[in-house]
Amino acid sequence: MQVTKCFFCTREKGNFGGSPAELVTDPSKSNIHEIIEAKNVIVMDGETLKDYLIKSICKMFDTSLKVNMSHIYFSL
Repeated sequence: MQVTKCFFCTREKGNFGGSPAELVTDPSKSNIHEIIEAKNVIVMDGETLKDYLIKSICKMFDTSLKVNMSHIYFSL
């Protein structure tokens, strides 16, 4: 397995890019390329990580915490 810093840019327009934290290459998998995005989240005193995620980019669905795909982050 190899982990590499990376940046992506669209081929169609060339003006939209992103920089996930790392690109992971694992030749033992059928899809050998995966990306990792990592954030350093700081929660306030008395707040849990779950509390922070719900007020920022996640939603509760039944009993599961999931990424809110309608968040503005995903529509940029």
